[in-house]
Amino acid sequence: MGKERFDKKEWMEKSMQMKGQMHDMIFQMAETYITNPEAIAEYMAFSSKFYRYSVKNTMLIYSQNRGASFVQSFLNWKSMGVNIRKGQKGMKVFVPVQKTFLKKDSEIVPLSEASPEWKKAYKEKKIEVLKRTVFKVGNVFDISQTDFPKERYPELVTMGYPEVYHARLFDAVSEFAATALSCPVRVEDMASVTLRGYYVPSKNEIAINHLLEDTHRLSTLAHETGHAMIHRDAGEKSLAQIEFEGDCVGIMMESRFGIMPVDKRKEHLAQHFGTLKEEIISTLGEDALIKELDKIFSDVYSIYNGYTEDLDACVQRHVPAEELNMKKESFLDRMIKEASMKNPDAALSHPDHGMDMDDGLSI
Repeated sequence: MGKERFDKKEWMEKSMQMKGQMHDMIFQMAETYITNPEAIAEYMAFSSKFYRYSVKNTMLIYSQNRGASFVQSFLNWKSMGVNIRKGQKGMKVFVPVQKTFLKKDSEIVPLSEASPEWKKAYKEKKIEVLKRTVFKVGNVFDISQTDFPKERYPELVTMGYPEVYHARLFDAVSEFAATALSCPVRVEDMASVTLRGYYVPSKNEIAINHLLEDTHRLSTLAHETGHAMIHRDAGEKSLAQIEFEGDCVGIMMESRFGIMPVDKRKEHLAQHFGTLKEEIISTLGEDALIKELDKIFSDVYSIYNGYTEDLDACVQRHVPAEELNMKKESFLDRMIKEASMKNPDAALSHPDHGMDMDDGLSI
């Protein structure tokens, strides 16, 4: 029996159909946040594990597997000597690919589809060449779908910190706020435990209630530090956007240490989102709401990602990785270094390199 002939047209139609389904998935999630803002808190907690991904890819992973903790492509898992368990289905994500286009006058054609004359001109460097990033559909698999030993999960997955470390983590975050944000942290007598703490933008300082026990103290500081990050790079943002983004980053900070947002925190975020939503509708119209939400989440990811190296350094000083029975250089770091030496273009941990998508499917 002869080999079935590849039908490029059929393949492209299926690819576009799949992209359309993925686009619908993202849209549905965004609409859920509009009708149920408190769900954003759960999404931001999830995002603390995937902040280097684009907003859209994080939404896709979240919608397909809310229990995901560390994902990679089949080939990246294979390069680590890890197998995907039989019967497991991959999660669909967008993967950036550099593609070459040829331009003559106003006509632009992909190099792969160019005429022999255009290809000859390309080889002879007699035609304009354009390099563009396009996005294809790829599959990633969560660590839970592999045979990677569960006892070694901490090498790849952030598992949070036991309560015994929360006092030292408070010191680590205090140091981070003071050094990276020029924001001193004061522990003071607030008379009542009801007021847990606050951030003062005009003075760029944080105050924490001395009555709080270690976990609540760390949770409050992480949350207020999120606000300090946003205020530092606020620019022309409205107060509602600043407060909403601060809540989002604060929840990501808390989740990084294994602390889930309490109901009051979710309500606070939902309240600010409601105000922000009305602002967007009144200035840009309801049709712009989802697109603006995408921009805001991208901004949150960018700010959070920009400070993680400084935060990690402070945490390492106060809670050394060796003390948590983890190697100073994680298994993942070693694999990335080894892979990059063999192939500089390899991307072991993040299929979209933190790039946002703009292939006509943006929300």
